[in-house]
Amino acid sequence: MQYRPNSAYCWGIGIDYKWLSLEASTQIKSFLDHSPNKGSTKSSSLRLAYTGKKTWGSVIGTYYSGFYISNPTILGEKWFEKNNFYPYRRDINTFMLFADFKYAFNNKKYFQLATLWQLEDQKRSAGSLVTGLSFAFFESKGKYSYVPEQLWDKFPPDTHYKGSTIIDLSYNFGYVHTFVFKKRAFLHLGFVPGIMLQSRKESTLNYPPENYHEQFIFSYETRMALGYGLTYYFGMTTSRNEFSNLYMKGAYLSFNYTYFRVYFGRRFKVPFKVSFIDKS
Repeated sequence: MQYRPNSAYCWGIGIDYKWLSLEASTQIKSFLDHSPNKGSTKSSSLRLAYTGKKTWGSVIGTYYSGFYISNPTILGEKWFEKNNFYPYRRDINTFMLFADFKYAFNNKKYFQLATLWQLEDQKRSAGSLVTGLSFAFFESKGKYSYVPEQLWDKFPPDTHYKGSTIIDLSYNFGYVHTFVFKKRAFLHLGFVPGIMLQSRKESTLNYPPENYHEQFIFSYETRMALGYGLTYYFGMTTSRNEFSNLYMKGAYLSFNYTYFRVYFGRRFKVPFKVSFIDKS
């Protein structure tokens, strides 16, 4: 059983000054309701980031409200013969706060500022081993069980979750590489696996709330970016995926977060200085 938002596309604006970045995005209704038979999803996000020559990090908060079941045939093989819509849950909402910090070992040839914002020139292809820490807080809530009533007899009563709180702390170690083509175009790839200490508790229908329980699990992060830059203008697409899978009470509970961004920017000469940024 898979719950998904009806379109995760958002429109936003960002400001980058040297090593500091601030971005905000939200949905614009007229661009999103291309699948009305999947219900309506509301979402917004805010991101604050630091990007230096050797280290970089970011904090991002995202909120979603309204999800549909993307595989409704689990409720009946002939679902679409009788219905022209997907099962929709207006009451389910999620909030995620994610923070990460990374260090590049090959900081003489590999430049994260060039990869993300093209604020520095990386004239030759180069890569680096990277290491770092990440933290995540995830909360999901619903008024009723995530398991539809039609399937209650197929799931044990103590797995009829209606809420989940997850706190993750992980150590990551991997490799990133930027391929430069004709000085202006580039392709960035990365794979950063990690060992995660996860603490979580579930809220179950007709059962008292559980206490937090901890365990170590495997997680991974993949990155891909494709971009092109001119003197004043630049554009890029980036993709980032994070995945964790947990087996508990006879069933898998998985969380898959994919962040895909397309953006265009212009560089400006700033007629003033921000003391605490310029001195850093």
